[in-house]
Amino acid sequence: MNTKKQLTSLLNKKDIRGIFISPSKTYIISEFMQQKKINTIKLVGYDLITVLLRCSCAK
Repeated sequence: MNTKKQLTSLLNKKDIRGIFISPSKTYIISEFMQQKKINTIKLVGYDLITVLLRCSCAK
């Protein structure tokens, strides 16, 4: 199974309410969640890279 299919399968589970990601890959999950219109899961990332700081879905 490829990574995007695995991620979709994981994020579609009803019991996931939050994700913590460290180090600098949060923006990848954030962009994926935006594309899939997943807004019921809280995403927390710990990094100070420019892409993450500018992410429009970081609220």
